[in-house]
Amino acid sequence: MKTIHCSACRCVVTNNEVALNIKLLGKQIATVRCYACLAKALDCTVEDLHEKVAFYQSMGCSVFKEIYTTEQHTS
Repeated sequence: MKTIHCSACRCVVTNNEVALNIKLLGKQIATVRCYACLAKALDCTVEDLHEKVAFYQSMGCSVFKEIYTTEQHTS
């Protein structure tokens, strides 16, 4: 596994951030953004994104069950 960085601000992103990028932007994304940069790009709040993560996890979304990075802390 590897450490993944936000394509906009270069901070380390968590597994949930990678999964959310995939879920919202599609499997073929070339770059990943952290919560703050993704919220800015989608014109929403970071809290909105956290709520989406909780929703998708509660529904058992398989994208959030995959391991993309070793980073598990919240950014």
